[in-house]
Amino acid sequence: AQTAGRAVGRALATVEGQVTLVATGLDDAAVAEMAAGFGMGSYRSDLYNTTRAATVTTPLTVVSDAGGVEAAYRRGAALVEGLALSRDLANEPANVI
Repeated sequence: AQTAGRAVGRALATVEGQVTLVATGLDDAAVAEMAAGFGMGSYRSDLYNTTRAATVTTPLTVVSDAGGVEAAYRRGAALVEGLALSRDLANEPANVI
């Protein structure tokens, strides 16, 4: 599920608009994995790239009938935020860190 979400996140990273994930019938872990994969796939490091257009932030809305999706989503969101921070730090030049 995370791989599918990552593929969608990568494909839509440069597209403006909103993405809605309708995940009825899936358990909460699968929905959270897809959302986390979307966040990981949509990450771009354009801090020092002046030739590329500004990074587009594509909001994700999750619609699900599973009961524990919100808690699982919060865990996935924390994972994505930590991953983005570690990638940002790794992409910084040595004299900046």
